[in-house]
Amino acid sequence: MKTLLLCALPLLFVSCDAKEEPKPASTATPVEKAKDPVCEMLIPKASSIKHTHEGADYYFCAQACVDKFKADPKKYAAHCACPNTKKACSCDHCGGTTPCDCVK
Repeated sequence: MKTLLLCALPLLFVSCDAKEEPKPASTATPVEKAKDPVCEMLIPKASSIKHTHEGADYYFCAQACVDKFKADPKKYAAHCACPNTKKACSCDHCGGTTPCDCVK
């Protein structure tokens, strides 16, 4: 047992002295994510199920969430807080780039 310990001891010192090599810089593009309006899970847009409702795109993690959304879109769809004011909208539904006429 003593011999085994004496043989293994130098290996411990060698492994402790090993320098850690620097990791290469990540060149991966950040993944664009969206929030599923039904289950509120963050999902990559590229692998999600996209559904357009009243001109707005919604992204879902699974077909079951799409089905729930379609059954009651008013429960899950974004709603503008500034209907028919003709001011720039600050909601996420139309992105604030158009006059707020997305809710009539």
